[in-house]
Amino acid sequence: MRWMLVALVPLLAASCTTMDLDDVWSKPDTNAAQVSFDDRECRQDVDQNAPRTPNLYIGGVADAVRVQVDESHRQRTYANCMQARGYTRISQ
Repeated sequence: MRWMLVALVPLLAASCTTMDLDDVWSKPDTNAAQVSFDDRECRQDVDQNAPRTPNLYIGGVADAVRVQVDESHRQRTYANCMQARGYTRISQ
């Protein structure tokens, strides 16, 4: 049973580490090229400026929580960037 937990936690943590690509952002009178450019710029902003929690090297549930907190910061940074560029989120 313990080996299952050890195998499951990293898998669950890994599934939470990517930005949600199902979000749809809209801005009036904007073409697809501009949306792609703004998306790329905001993703770069996330990589450079999103707050990160320190790696505690503990593993297990502590790291799963840390990864989830980091992802929350990444999502918020991306959303703030897109909103600052005039976009509104129309679906999640």
